[in-house]
Amino acid sequence: MYSSVDEYISGLETRDEIVGFLSEIEKLKETVYKTGEEGLETVLRTKVGEKPARVVREDLERSGKLVDPHFQEEYFTELMDRLKRIPVVSLELAQEPTGELLSGIRQKISEYANVPVAIDYKVTPSLMAGVRVAYGGKYFDYTVESMWPDIWAVIKRNLETRHDN
Repeated sequence: MYSSVDEYISGLETRDEIVGFLSEIEKLKETVYKTGEEGLETVLRTKVGEKPARVVREDLERSGKLVDPHFQEEYFTELMDRLKRIPVVSLELAQEPTGELLSGIRQKISEYANVPVAIDYKVTPSLMAGVRVAYGGKYFDYTVESMWPDIWAVIKRNLETRHDN
């Protein structure tokens, strides 16, 4: 059955979002055998983001084990392991991407890889245009710089053709 947490995780697009949610889950796991101000309910209300707290609470309530610390520990451990297994695709871009562009890139790569991925990116202003992609130990360079030899060869042919006419 598809849970609130499943839906939330599927919406995490970047490595930073995954790391943020992982940090929230780690906070919650630390509360499993504690009570009062350090207990799960209090931490869910006061020290965890509103949406992560809501989806975790819904998941635990649906399971009927909101008060079972052994179940909670196992639940949080499995959730952390699941987050750590999400493949990350690294991008190097010439400028800061829009959220729409990142979503589109993530969707296409996820379709190609046949598995949901997260994006980790850095901006390198010295890139003229294009993108460098690293995933699964492989590196792909789709920047204009990498295509210069081909571009110049076409320009040179066109110039020579015009000169000959």
